[in-house]
Amino acid sequence: MKYELPCAVVRDLMPSYIEGLTEPETTGAVTDHLAGCDACRSLYEAMRAPQPVPDAAENAKEVDYLKAVRRKNRRRILLAALGTALVLIGALMCQVFVIGTAVPDGRMDASAELADGNGDGIAGDALIIHVVNPGSAKGYTGWKTVISDGVAEITAREVLVSALNRNGLADRQISLDGLHEVRVFGVTVWQDGTVIHPAVMRMYEARTPYMGSMWKLNLVDQTVQLPDAAFTNELFTAKEPYARALYFERTLTPEENAQMRRAAARMLVLVGNLSEVRWTWPAEGGTESARLNVDDVNALLGDMLAAHAKLDPAPVPGGASSVKQFGQSPVALQRFDALLYEDVFRLGTQTP
Repeated sequence: MKYELPCAVVRDLMPSYIEGLTEPETTGAVTDHLAGCDACRSLYEAMRAPQPVPDAAENAKEVDYLKAVRRKNRRRILLAALGTALVLIGALMCQVFVIGTAVPDGRMDASAELADGNGDGIAGDALIIHVVNPGSAKGYTGWKTVISDGVAEITAREVLVSALNRNGLADRQISLDGLHEVRVFGVTVWQDGTVIHPAVMRMYEARTPYMGSMWKLNLVDQTVQLPDAAFTNELFTAKEPYARALYFERTLTPEENAQMRRAAARMLVLVGNLSEVRWTWPAEGGTESARLNVDDVNALLGDMLAAHAKLDPAPVPGGASSVKQFGQSPVALQRFDALLYEDVFRLGTQTP
């Protein structure tokens, strides 16, 4: 029994028919249909016709075109990457050479001196600030001065040295009219008419209210100008008055003993609850000791101030009733440090 296949079915079967993949009955039905249908037979002949072989020259042109496209794309990618790198390098160079980073508070790179700021010949009208960057390859830019309640805060940004900033040296001048304090990078360089020495500011920054922390005491030791000799520590904090003992490993010369006496006085100011400093050193036949306590210094203060006033009549800020009062401000601490070089202090009682 033969079946007449519609054209749509024959067209669907045509690829399989051509490849010889149809069943014998289906093959016969398609053959019969093709014999009587011109449209389907034309489609069959077109599908059976051999495909033309691409021209070699055309293939070569297409390959060359694709290669050209790839080369152009590679150039674009390379230029984009190079442009991005140049932008990043430019931004980095701008950051490190032009914009810089803020100098952190507490870095003591500045010293100061009084100057005549108004041209009237009166020293003290203005302050000249000298700044030296500790980094040999770094300089300063972006200086800014903010004044509030009589305090001038001077800040800057740190940049790498370049043609724009040739070195880490900088001088700044500021009028002192209406001011009672000038700070550079958060560090006081002038206060109440007195230029503060950097060494004094290092001492002031090292202050601690308690003597229980050896880490805090080590910071104090780095600023009070101890003799250059190894020593061990002992703290007496079981009950008041609190004391500290230093045991030196070698003999101290008379000059070093005087130096240690000044260092002990500075410790009494900088450590809030410290009442006495003792020090011991090897000597012929055993050891020798000395001590300095708050009462010792307080007993000498009047004579020390009177002797100092002959050279410098400026009042001592913070009063003079106790050595502890000299740690209340940088200018008071600087006045006290000057008192330590008076003969009355150097010749005071040194042995227990």
